[in-house]
Parts: sequence; C-alpha cells; structure tokens
Amino acid sequence: AWLKRSNRKNEVRLHDVEWLASLAGLTGFELDRGKMDALWEDLMLDQFHDILPGSSVNETYEEARLTQARIAAGADALAAKAADALARQIDTSGFKKPVVLFNTLSWERRDAVQLSDGTWRDDVVIPAAGWTVIDARKKPARRGRSELAVSRDGRRLSNRFYDLRLDAKGRIARLYDRVNKREVLPEGACANEW
Repeated sequence: AWLKRSNRKNEVRLHDVEWLASLAGLTGFELDRGKMDALWEDLMLDQFHDILPGSSVNETYEEARLTQARIAAGADALAAKAADALARQIDTSGFKKPVVLFNTLSWERRDAVQLSDGTWRDDVVIPAAGWTVIDARKKPARRGRSELAVSRDGRRLSNRFYDLRLDAKGRIARLYDRVNKREVLPEGACANEW
C-alpha cells in the first residue's frame, strides 16, 4: 500500500511542477526538462506490472522506496524553483509580510494554512488553478472562534467549524459540527477507514 500511495503522491507532485512551470514560463522561467523527464521515467518504471500491484520480490521494493524518495525530493526542488520564479512576478506591494499561496487544483480551496512563524490561518481562499497573496502580519477578522487550534500530539484540531479528534491509528474518532451543534459520526464509529 505504501508504494501505491507514494506513487500517487509523486504523480501529484510532478503535475504541480508542470503547472507551476507552465505559468512561470510565461515570465521567462525555464524548467529543467532533463530532470523532469528523468523523474517521470523513474515514476513510470515503478508502475511496471509486477511492481505497483505488489507481486514482485522484496529487493524490488527496497529499490522502489529509494526511487520514490528521490522522485519526491527532485519534484519538490523543481516546484520550489518554479513557485519562486512565479511568486517574484506577483504584485505583493500592498502587503507588509506577503505570503503567496498557490492552488494547483481545479477547484477553489478553503484550507487551513500554517505560516512560517507557526501560526495558522483558516480564512484563506485560493481560487482554482490560481494563487492568492495574504499578509502574514495581518490577522484575520475575528468571527467567533476563527483560529485553528492543534493539540501538541496533533490528534485534536478545532476551528470555528469543527472539533476533530484522531485515534492512535489516524482515524477520525470524533467530528463535531460547531455550526450545526451536532456530532457528525455515530457513537463508536470512525471516519476515513479504508
């Protein structure tokens, strides 16, 4: 299962590199096509009919683990270069401490974002296949409980919408809808079980 998950995450990473590089290319950025092609070729090699479904020998998976880690690191490095080139072209002059956030997905995102200073923002909306700029110094308008709270162990999260608790296996053991004042999960049930 780890290989299928890693494979899919790396497919998404490589998609994101191509998306960022395509936009940054409009301003003169040049993606290292040789590196990008090599990453795609390595990823496709691990999709061979005996590797991805899990019917190969152990040594193959030891090598695949190293390959998947190399793909992730390479894709992240290329994405960072493209994102940096693109961010330099975005007007951030109206911000004291600008942070450019990208959304490579085809739908609008309203996710909690952790900033480099460790604070969280849950008021951020990033348009589909686009970006937004926020000011890290500017705090969002208070609308009741607007900040995301995360417990030290990372198993309890709370914002103005939900209280969430994860069990030891990472399953959602409790999900309370703060807006509608109700438990979402039946007693004793867990969400996100596969």
